[in-house]
Amino acid sequence: MFHSTWRYAAIVLALAVVCQFTDLRLPFAQADEAASNKEAEPVPGSMSLEELIKANDFAFSKQKSGIYEIIAEPGADSLVVFAGETTAFTDRQDKEHKIVALWTTVMKVSPEFAAKPPVAFLMALNSFNNKYDPGKVALNPKTGEVTYQSSFWMEAATPHTLHDELVTAFVRRPTMKKELQPYVGEE
Repeated sequence: MFHSTWRYAAIVLALAVVCQFTDLRLPFAQADEAASNKEAEPVPGSMSLEELIKANDFAFSKQKSGIYEIIAEPGADSLVVFAGETTAFTDRQDKEHKIVALWTTVMKVSPEFAAKPPVAFLMALNSFNNKYDPGKVALNPKTGEVTYQSSFWMEAATPHTLHDELVTAFVRRPTMKKELQPYVGEE
């Protein structure tokens, strides 16, 4: 765990240095610039989920169920993340404490594979869950979807909170898919 944390920090630092001294633009650079060009950061927890999405200039649609479909990175390697806001609990003062749950599909597997996945595949999922904090990876045995999921508290949320969660999903998704694909085969 310690070595992987340092390795991750070194990679992030190296990318930051490369981006600083070249014209290389990472995904979400446009949203980063938009967020930094805005005036003062809003008070944490003062915005709705829809306002957080709009503040980041992401394309989105809202389903009848209240779930948002956010297109965080359009193009060939697009990232579609679903987000829903729910009340986690109500305290003694009748104040609702809300969370936002985010999820995106990493890959799909056949129903047969999902119903009885190999132990090695489940161990690989578990290894992601041990090293990803925040976030988790799950296999839905009914749909065959492998999803990356994360959440955050609305009372502490700013536009950067949502932005950072989406960047994390964007960065982790290809790695997870690449590491899980060998267990699935040619599906």
